[in-house]
Amino acid sequence: MKREWQDILDRVELLYREAKKQATTLWFRGQRCAHWPVLSSLHRRIEDQFKAIGDPCNLADKQEQLREEYRSAFYLFTADAVGMLEPEERNDWGILFAMQHHRVPTRLLDWTESFACALFFAQFERNEGEDASVYLLKADELNRVSTGREGLISIIKDPAAKTNVRIAEWLPTYSWPVGHPPLKTVAIVPHRTNIRMVAQRATFTICGDSFSPLEEDYSSCITKINLPASLYEDVEAFLEVLGVGPSTYFPDLEGVAMYFRGKHRSELRYARRML
Repeated sequence: MKREWQDILDRVELLYREAKKQATTLWFRGQRCAHWPVLSSLHRRIEDQFKAIGDPCNLADKQEQLREEYRSAFYLFTADAVGMLEPEERNDWGILFAMQHHRVPTRLLDWTESFACALFFAQFERNEGEDASVYLLKADELNRVSTGREGLISIIKDPAAKTNVRIAEWLPTYSWPVGHPPLKTVAIVPHRTNIRMVAQRATFTICGDSFSPLEEDYSSCITKINLPASLYEDVEAFLEVLGVGPSTYFPDLEGVAMYFRGKHRSELRYARRML
């Protein structure tokens, strides 16, 4: 094990212990390319659209397009998918989670309560010659900064809860009145409506109307840890020791297929090193 990899593990443990002492919830997110911003798939899609037409800087228009596409995609997806969803998924939040689950662009960003899970996603299908990254998010602190509310935000309606956050405003079905202030990014506790969400200890942030990455808007709440390309084999070995693989976080047929695809890539890598 390289000293650099041990230093990364020591740093993660230190940040985790500090969060525990502060009674702060720590979430993790792995990205296989270190240069990718922490931004939702829907935000990236809108950015790409405006760049394609040569108008990347019109923030008001981008925010309007964001809300329109969010709403439109939700209703189109619902029309085709509602009969295929489980009963517990046939509500606004369940449908939104299903959209994210099946890679339809949404405001949601995937996080996990597990460092090992985030590390797996940072490593899976990663280019050996590129740096990856793992982000650590103080979810409670994010909500305090963005909304003034301490703690995580539940999607369950609780009439007795003392909160100034109307979480329905982040749903695509919400009708934003004229002059509604821009939405901020919030950390929510989801219903884990499918077995993958349970296996991955899935949590989410819902990105607001800003097109700046989370690491810029909420720098006090998020820490980025780079995984240099030189540590690729160390990360692989660490995950193997933990017994972590695709079927751990995709407990279904896709996970089995992912395992065999990954095994094939590993064998090719090993064969190239033997030449």
